[in-house]
Amino acid sequence: MIEEQGTMQCFGKISWFFTGKRFKDSSWSWIVCVSEAVCNSVNLGMALSFGVLFPVLMEYFNETRG
Repeated sequence: MIEEQGTMQCFGKISWFFTGKRFKDSSWSWIVCVSEAVCNSVNLGMALSFGVLFPVLMEYFNETRG
């Protein structure tokens, strides 16, 4: 009986998380969104420009493709 009551309390807290009151977007959420977009664009830019940078890096370190 005690175990079932503890389980119900746990599910009650979890269901409150999903059904709780929602707030409009705050300024902090926009900062997080913009910073995430910048990080993704930098990562994508580095991945797509590596073919251009690779010969320059090989020349700088005096390496061959092998």
